[in-house]
Amino acid sequence: MTTYRERQDESWSFDDGDKILKTFRGVGKKAIEAAKQFSREHWRIQKALADGTVYAGLRGDEVWTPVSEVLESLALDVRWNPRAYCSPPDIPDDWDTFRKVLLDYAPADWWHAALGLADLCKDSTWRSALSRSTKVRAFEDIRHRARDWRSRVMQGLDRWEVGVKEHDHWRSMVDFRVKDALDADGEEAAFAAFKHLRQFETTHARSKWSSNVSEFHYFDPAFPEGPQFSFFWSNEDVLRAEFQDLLASGFKMYRDGTRKPPTVTVERQWKEFASDDFRWEWQAMCEVERRGTWDSVMRSFDYEDRILRVRVKAAARHALPDEVPEVEYQRRYKKKGRAGREFEDRNDWEDESTEFVWRWRAFDPERDNLGGSVGRDFVMRLTGLNLENDDPVAYLKDRRQPVEDEGGYSVD
Repeated sequence: MTTYRERQDESWSFDDGDKILKTFRGVGKKAIEAAKQFSREHWRIQKALADGTVYAGLRGDEVWTPVSEVLESLALDVRWNPRAYCSPPDIPDDWDTFRKVLLDYAPADWWHAALGLADLCKDSTWRSALSRSTKVRAFEDIRHRARDWRSRVMQGLDRWEVGVKEHDHWRSMVDFRVKDALDADGEEAAFAAFKHLRQFETTHARSKWSSNVSEFHYFDPAFPEGPQFSFFWSNEDVLRAEFQDLLASGFKMYRDGTRKPPTVTVERQWKEFASDDFRWEWQAMCEVERRGTWDSVMRSFDYEDRILRVRVKAAARHALPDEVPEVEYQRRYKKKGRAGREFEDRNDWEDESTEFVWRWRAFDPERDNLGGSVGRDFVMRLTGLNLENDDPVAYLKDRRQPVEDEGGYSVD
């Protein structure tokens, strides 16, 4: 357990508190609750964070370093996925529901500025109106502006998500974006498309990453048309030369944009599993359902996997009449030493045999522990150890797939 003095000696500040609060409409409580979700995943934070601690971090005060790391994780997710934190509400038709929906989303002053209501009423009048169920005279105009605002926010979030994909995958998009622009509007439009995507170039030189993106902004639902990125200056002569090379290449990475229907396949894959105490892990063959959804921006499928069945070693009593069980041998070491201080004698051992048959059973997420990086992350959090600096062997050790006798098996 980290002491108070150790926390004082290990502190850091989070500098984007004011920026991140724009996404949360200035409501610190919503940002705090979102940050707590990330604190549950941090390997060094064993207890729930106090609201005051998180708020101090958002305010820019120096806090215990893991708290600032939690806020950095939140900030990254807010920048990459703002829809999860500021998706606009539906705009109701009746005033009483309307005002309650608005106040649940943001404070009255925020709405007064976001909807530009200065020409309809004073901010004090607006605050007072939202506290009463009596419909205001300008409700129709206000509701119209609210619906227009919602439409702009939804468009802004769509644009933001496209920008994230462009930032991460621009190289795989450049051929079809440029070729489509070339075919539709000519070479200058194609160059504009190339220049837009080329802004996301990231180079690696002398062990340092260099990105042309100077800043990744936070989405502000009060101004949904605001910029997502700021870029460093680019040499247009260099871009022109690269563009001509792309034209000469023949767009070999072009992807057809025809929308494709969802796909569902079942594949067999090796998956890593861990023992109940997370000391051992092994590989097992699994049947995995893959659901593919067409991504029209990337012109490719996004896949979501779900484990259906696991191939296990079942006890020999499950063998069919005409089936000969396989035999597994495991070395057992005898013990020596005084009672209470016994240890394994590596010079005195015997092989212990276990009979089994291969069977399939349904995957049980409550019983089956996933190993690999998933299992190591769980152990790291459970024990408060640091996988980045410690020996991974200290977490999960390899072993052969164990024989089980749980029942519910089927024959392949």
